[in-house]
Amino acid sequence: MVIRSWRSCVSWFVFGAAFVLGLIYCDKTNCEEFNLAPEMRLTLGLMALLGLQGFLAEALGLWADENGFSIPRRIFPHLGFPVLWRRKIPGRSLSRIDAIDSRMVRLYLTSTERVDFVFADNEKRRRFLRFVNQFYSQQAYVRRATGEN
Repeated sequence: MVIRSWRSCVSWFVFGAAFVLGLIYCDKTNCEEFNLAPEMRLTLGLMALLGLQGFLAEALGLWADENGFSIPRRIFPHLGFPVLWRRKIPGRSLSRIDAIDSRMVRLYLTSTERVDFVFADNEKRRRFLRFVNQFYSQQAYVRRATGEN
């Protein structure tokens, strides 16, 4: 199962494209008005790479199967920015999955770590919870997700 947030994909694409355009502008004008040509190019290049990897991580979306989950690694889950590539969570490391509100789920891992994931809308969260209840509720170490199905 794959769930994507196209809004996040577009946001990251615009973010990265803006810095690529800034890098092109800096190359054409040699960044003379800033008097920081090498530093400006490096900063713009790094921000463009951050935008590209954020776009790719969000475009891949949330992957879920019987073996576990792969989600975008969001530093601030409630905001959605920044994304630092992806995080793989093996199914055997889950202890519980709860629905927190209409868009968010919390994964409790056996290492006592909590991972929050915010969906684009309630329907995508429901799809994820149906999948989890179908494949993981039979296993003793995962409690049935709370919230609506």
